[in-house]
Amino acid sequence: WADRQPVDVEAPFETPLGPLTLRGRIDAVYATPDGGFEVIDWKTGPVPGAAELAAASVQLAAYRLGWSRLTGVPVERVSAGFHHSPPGVTLRPVDLLDEAGLLTPGQRRGLIDRS
Repeated sequence: WADRQPVDVEAPFETPLGPLTLRGRIDAVYATPDGGFEVIDWKTGPVPGAAELAAASVQLAAYRLGWSRLTGVPVERVSAGFHHSPPGVTLRPVDLLDEAGLLTPGQRRGLIDRS
């Protein structure tokens, strides 16, 4: 990632999602060769297992939707991944949730900040 120039860093977004307001701050966004964008969330600590990655992917789906809404780029043109440093591993989950998927009751619970 060090040799790539981000399009945006620490990009804040706020957008409606059904009865919720989705707020976040995207660590970094990079242009992709096909004209799309890739949202990257930097992580420290160990690389998660499959179950943990599936749960954490809700965050990426939310960031992906946030970038799409912020810029007007179709969500299908936005990919997303977690970069774990160390060990320098990037994970790009497949089949990220779309807006309808984020609105399912089970997923919505994962988006609510209770702090």
